Amino acid sequence: MVNGPGLSLLPTREGRGVSPQAWLPCLCHFPRCFAVGKQRVELQGKGVAGENCPPLGATHMLEIREEDGGVGRRQVFPRRKHEGPASGLAPADASRLLALLGCSSFGLRAHHTLFGFGARAKPKPKPQHAITIAVSSRALFRMEEEQKIYTEQGVEAYVKYQLEHEEEPFLPGAAFPFVKALESVNRQLRELFPDSEELFDIVLVTNNHAQVGVRLINSINHYNLFIERFCMTGGNSPICYLKAYHTNLYLSSDCEKVSEAIEEGIAAATIFTPKKDVQVSEKQLRVAFDGDAVLFSDESEQIVKAHGLDKFFEHEKTYENKPLAQGPLKGFLEVLGKLQKKFYTKGLRLECPIRTYLVTARSAASSGARALKTLRSWGLETDEALFLAGAPKGPLLEKIRPHIFFDDQMFHVEGAKEMGTVAAHVPYGVAQKYKLSGQRKAAQDERILLPIFAAAAAAAVSS
Repeated sequence: MVNGPGLSLLPTREGRGVSPQAWLPCLCHFPRCFAVGKQRVELQGKGVAGENCPPLGATHMLEIREEDGGVGRRQVFPRRKHEGPASGLAPADASRLLALLGCSSFGLRAHHTLFGFGARAKPKPKPQHAITIAVSSRALFRMEEEQKIYTEQGVEAYVKYQLEHEEEPFLPGAAFPFVKALESVNRQLRELFPDSEELFDIVLVTNNHAQVGVRLINSINHYNLFIERFCMTGGNSPICYLKAYHTNLYLSSDCEKVSEAIEEGIAAATIFTPKKDVQVSEKQLRVAFDGDAVLFSDESEQIVKAHGLDKFFEHEKTYENKPLAQGPLKGFLEVLGKLQKKFYTKGLRLECPIRTYLVTARSAASSGARALKTLRSWGLETDEALFLAGAPKGPLLEKIRPHIFFDDQMFHVEGAKEMGTVAAHVPYGVAQKYKLSGQRKAAQDERILLPIFAAAAAAAVSS
């Protein structure tokens, strides 16, 4: 027997140390990062796979990285190399490993699994104040080829293909840079507020078959993403689970599911892959919002559709001091604002890792004041407010380089895509009753509206 910190380990094989079949399967159930007091610990496997070794067991050494107050340390737990890939962890190293895991927030789980004391402890519940971002598998990863197999050959061929390729990680999808940026903000929040529960909690929500989960897990581990919670519904709609997860934002490539979520009162958007790759910031999360029918209600858009622009400008002037009702993504801007204020308390307003933008077709002179006063009445603000008076949004978004841009009108989404911006369509409001019939109609509308908005803005300024 090998003695751990006051406990007995599983038996070893004639001095070979603790078998990887004993300790590595346990680690497969661990998150790659977890807390040890105020420290952050990261598990990393390295090396070449050996026979009969589980996925994380494909290592010649286990590396544990610790961060404590910004100071990094590293502990390496090598296998006995002379005994090949299937050899065990050295007894002394096993004791070190268990001493570390034993005092972690997952220590009880480690003891139960490594020492064979019975069932694992229940996982730690989601922090009460976490900001839950639910992302579909096809939003997070590129799965066009797999989706084609599903559509043309059916579910059995689809699952078979996924199983045959489960060691191949998916390519990053449209939501991937956004998720990476969320994790970057989390790291900075942990450094400044080690005990805070106000973090982004990313949940993978998919109607995929559970067997596909292995490839998804492998892909998440390949890219070092910190996604612990999965919801795989095996063909059923996952929307009914979103409220149970206390979802603050749902992103999917399936417009029908997004519409279903919006109807349930959940902030949601259909995310699209841009037509070209544009490098985005790895240190600062940038989120751009349209105003009407996204942050605000569609009240003003109803006036435009029913009575035209003249009535719209008159209406906005009359009700300038009356706040607009909230739109579907007002709550998401609100939680971003709360996190920003935490950074402000540390004197990081100018270096804040979250930056928000209002990008609206409204004219600043004729209808911009009501938008800004509405945000003020909610106790909210955006870092930048850009009033385009009907001009195309794509070129400006190309300069901003947001991780995601939300708009309720598809011709703005298409324009953003063309310029390399990850755009997300919010299917809310009266604009959805006036769906455009392709890019020709979008371009035609833009040519008509641009001079009208510009003329109205000029008239407002001169008056």
